[in-house]
Amino acid sequence: MLRYCIGLAVFTTSFLQPDLSCPTAQAGPAVVRATFDVRLGPLQVGRGNFEAQITERYYAVGVSAKVTGVARLLAGGEGSATSRGAFLRDKLTPTLYHISNSAGSGSNEVRLLMKANHVVNETVVPPSPPASDRVPLNEAARRNVVDPLSAFVFPVAGDGPLVAPSSCDRTLNVFDGRQRYDITLSYSRILSSVHVGDYEGPMLVCKARYTPIAGHRKIVAAKEDSSEVYSDMEAWMMPINGTRAMVLYRMQIGTAAGTLSIQAAKVSIQPGDASPSDATASTE
Repeated sequence: MLRYCIGLAVFTTSFLQPDLSCPTAQAGPAVVRATFDVRLGPLQVGRGNFEAQITERYYAVGVSAKVTGVARLLAGGEGSATSRGAFLRDKLTPTLYHISNSAGSGSNEVRLLMKANHVVNETVVPPSPPASDRVPLNEAARRNVVDPLSAFVFPVAGDGPLVAPSSCDRTLNVFDGRQRYDITLSYSRILSSVHVGDYEGPMLVCKARYTPIAGHRKIVAAKEDSSEVYSDMEAWMMPINGTRAMVLYRMQIGTAAGTLSIQAAKVSIQPGDASPSDATASTE
């Protein structure tokens, strides 16, 4: 569970759903760049960079992260991920998702090609190890889904305020190449004024609950669920002026070892191009 939570927050956390209506017109393209820190309690265990390019019709997201501080003594590693897609018929439809990471135990890579929110081609290296209690991934698990990294782009339908309780109410269908899971969001609170980098204003805080659907191991999932090891999952969403979208500012997860948090440390919001290129981010 912790691996998926970290993936959710650092490389993904999936706050898009296939049937979410998205306005066909936005005020203009924007580029959001941010650095973020990963902490377990007071200790920094990782850092990274994030970039999102959002236009009227397309989006592209790039993230990179590496283990830092005392955590490197236990497990070093670094990775990067990219995702891109289009706003089509008032839906956000990912077309490509790619993530790769390396650590002392080896490297991992996942590449998904998607069309109309269905996975049409995938590469997963290495494959998940066989286990008698692993729930099989069938074709249904690859349909009507989004990739996890697209979570950094959070569109809101209509012409009302982005920061509103109703913006949280949704269940997200996520496929990351190894597991199919749902993220259920519900309203928690609104922060009236937060200042970070180029942004100063309100933020929306949503509660989040992770539910494994397929690809997971039953024994592991049951143990984590019954022991209540993970609790108080929250996502803080920051609106991007000039668009009908928000991006993830902070993710926090309560664990037995303390609160795991991923939070933007610096934020830059600039006008973007009409057709985004592949978003890239570097940990350097």
